[in-house]
Amino acid sequence: MKKRSAFLIIVAALMYCAEIMAQGVSYVEGNEFVLAETKQVNQFFRRFNGEEDYDGTRFYSSDSLFRSPLLRQVYLSNLFDKLSTNMSDSMKNSFIFNVTDSYDPKFLNHKRNDWYAQVDVMISYENQKHPCTLFLKMERENKGTKWVLANVYFQPFTHLFKGVDYFGNEAYKPGPYLHPKSHEIKFVNLKKAFDRLDEIEKYAANEFNPDYLTLFIYELKRGNAKFLDVKNVKFHFFQVDNWYFELSSLSRKSMNSGWLITDLMRVAEKDKEILRKYIFFHENNHAN
Repeated sequence: MKKRSAFLIIVAALMYCAEIMAQGVSYVEGNEFVLAETKQVNQFFRRFNGEEDYDGTRFYSSDSLFRSPLLRQVYLSNLFDKLSTNMSDSMKNSFIFNVTDSYDPKFLNHKRNDWYAQVDVMISYENQKHPCTLFLKMERENKGTKWVLANVYFQPFTHLFKGVDYFGNEAYKPGPYLHPKSHEIKFVNLKKAFDRLDEIEKYAANEFNPDYLTLFIYELKRGNAKFLDVKNVKFHFFQVDNWYFELSSLSRKSMNSGWLITDLMRVAEKDKEILRKYIFFHENNHAN
């Protein structure tokens, strides 16, 4: 009897979703929106994993529908931003097929550190308002977890280090340097280097990368920078092998609303670090 009930619920869920897709988004107001909207990030995790239905009813490990592959396929198809043109149907279907594979299913875990919060904030810096992007990640502490600052993108800082190749892809260009026999003249030629502040970073070692988070905290402590408010939040997920997706909050009067996947791409595990750097440092990713 229990198996029969589970089957009927799955069929009902499929029919419900099929009806919605057939109707399109035609509701003006009503509980349908409230029930379908993924209002919380933790709720997104549960629906992605097949641990909650559209009524908000939790499935626990003892429930027959807990992490049901078939039910997950239904839920996952409704966790994408359906108005986005960045994700083809074939790519979304491939992702869903991959994460609901009965033999090797993929689940999200909010306690892991391979997902990042991107928080766009306003900062007062040297008496002017500037947009700033903070990146936070999960970190374990004792038996719990906490969000910690992982990086910061702040244009006044990045503008100062325009000569830094974050991705290591730029062709070699000869620049100013200290002669290898500088030690014989007690490095008096350092004066020339420090007079060229617009390219002083070119005198640094190859492995030099400016630590913007240290700079940011330093300027906050000196009182030159002050936090004003939060403007926007989204998340970057690297938890699924060979995939990356972005999660954003969309407010619409439709069933396709709330925390939704707004970008999706295949990324080989060996290339994920390159993508992380691109997100952290590429100025086009951030509000100006």
